[in-house]
Amino acid sequence: MKLALVGGGGHCRSCIDVARSAGLPLGGIVDPAPEAQMLGLPRLGDDAWLETPEARAFQYLVTVGQIDASVVRRRLFDRLREKKLDCATMIAASAIVSTEAALGAGTIVMHRAVVNAGAVVGVNCIVNTGAIIEHDARIGDHCHVSTGATVNGGATVGEGCMIGSGAIVLQGITIAAGVVVGAGAVITKNIGEAGTWIGVPARKTS
Repeated sequence: MKLALVGGGGHCRSCIDVARSAGLPLGGIVDPAPEAQMLGLPRLGDDAWLETPEARAFQYLVTVGQIDASVVRRRLFDRLREKKLDCATMIAASAIVSTEAALGAGTIVMHRAVVNAGAVVGVNCIVNTGAIIEHDARIGDHCHVSTGATVNGGATVGEGCMIGSGAIVLQGITIAAGVVVGAGAVITKNIGEAGTWIGVPARKTS
């Protein structure tokens, strides 16, 4: 079954590359912009196309990126679920995902990322280029673990979080839903409420 990518833009281009590296068949892009054609893929239509009989012949991935809040990615994923459309899981050929790890529907593991044994990653997540999810870590739904970030063993990241590029979540730490961890930050203690954390060790800024 071919993949339809929901949402154009830079992250979509990266996802196309990942899909091709994994040998996955691509069908096209769903996007409201008429010019949303990229890297040789056609635009299938806008959101209304999801109502057509043809839409049932595809699997889907949300390919809008996530900076800070997960609102847009979550809304698009929920729309696919409401329409009972099948959401795929995609793993780059160069990524390493343990056979003892679990990935939710709609999750994308990018180039050279690692998801180790016992880790659980929720639905509609991005594990971006070079990110590491260590053994027995838990990543909630609609999270983005950015390029080069590390979530260490036994840590728990709540729903809708953004872990910035190069950030480190130390072993066993728990992070509440909706937290944004800035690039390069080191989380050394549990975070119990939504907010933005930056620095080494990380401190709340908002």
